[in-house]
Amino acid sequence: MRIGVDYCPEYWDSSTWRHDAEMMAKCGVRLVRIGRSAWNWMEPQDGVFDLSQLDEVIAVFSENDIDVMLCVPTDRPPLWLIESHPEIMISDRKGNTGKVCMNSPVFREYAARLTGKLAERYGSENKVAVW
Repeated sequence: MRIGVDYCPEYWDSSTWRHDAEMMAKCGVRLVRIGRSAWNWMEPQDGVFDLSQLDEVIAVFSENDIDVMLCVPTDRPPLWLIESHPEIMISDRKGNTGKVCMNSPVFREYAARLTGKLAERYGSENKVAVW
């Protein structure tokens, strides 16, 4: 059995990643789930992808013999996407929004584009054990 944890490196200064990974390894953690809320981190602007920080954090975990479960963060679209395409959000009768509509054709196009970029970059990466 492998012990795993959820980790959001996008919320922490990169200077803490190494220490966190070392502490996880000391506790017996062998799998870490990352990326679930990192869309804005991966695509800070429409069509501008920057996976360098993701590369770095994957390497830090690999150095500590911790495999990565890479999530595609489609449940948390970036603000730029919501602002440019508010129709991707579900709204109630009063117009309040809170969740993304996974069936929105526009949302699905953007999510597929992000997923494709991640698959292209990490699809054969042996440090990424699970998608």
